[in-house]
Amino acid sequence: MATFKTLPDDVVAYLQTKVGLSLPRTIDALGLAETSKVTLNENVDVWQLPSNLVAEPSNDLNLLAKPTGEWHLQVKSEDIPVAYARCGPLGFAPTDWSVDAPTDQSVDAPTDWSVDGVFQSDLAQKIDQAMAWIDSNFQNENILVRLLVSPAYQLHAFWLIDQDEPSQQTIVIVDAPDEYLFQKPPQTYSPQQFLDSLRSVRHVEGIF
Repeated sequence: MATFKTLPDDVVAYLQTKVGLSLPRTIDALGLAETSKVTLNENVDVWQLPSNLVAEPSNDLNLLAKPTGEWHLQVKSEDIPVAYARCGPLGFAPTDWSVDAPTDQSVDAPTDWSVDGVFQSDLAQKIDQAMAWIDSNFQNENILVRLLVSPAYQLHAFWLIDQDEPSQQTIVIVDAPDEYLFQKPPQTYSPQQFLDSLRSVRHVEGIF
């Protein structure tokens, strides 16, 4: 199946401890029982598509998207996604996950990690559904999956890259405003279709 870049188990265990400080508040906010076991589960590295680069005369996301150094981690209770966490390593610059890198490449465990927050959101459920669909429909292990976000467009998507043919890329929409007319799976998009839709609607104003 498609390959999600994932954190080593020891890093996830370390983050579980750090995020655990926030989980009691998350449990209260979600109305879960105090005995509920809330854990960190699937994780994936986060890339950003800056709004100023969408207008560039290129449809190659390898040139337009940038690594953030952040990781998205699903927070689950009894295997049900109830929230998500965003975390990042301290002490070195974001790793540039090259499509030429081995598929078993992992993150060197740094001495510390920052937990940017634990967020109660239906985005966790949408990401879980998209991950399950990708696992079922992309059986090629050479397909690399990244989480692509664009704050200016209020968009989350999975960006799939064929590591044998990096120009072969597929976008799976997770969440986006209605005005872009994106469809959820089984609909998928080429980078050009994806970018043309973004270019057709004015994005949210601000600094991104």
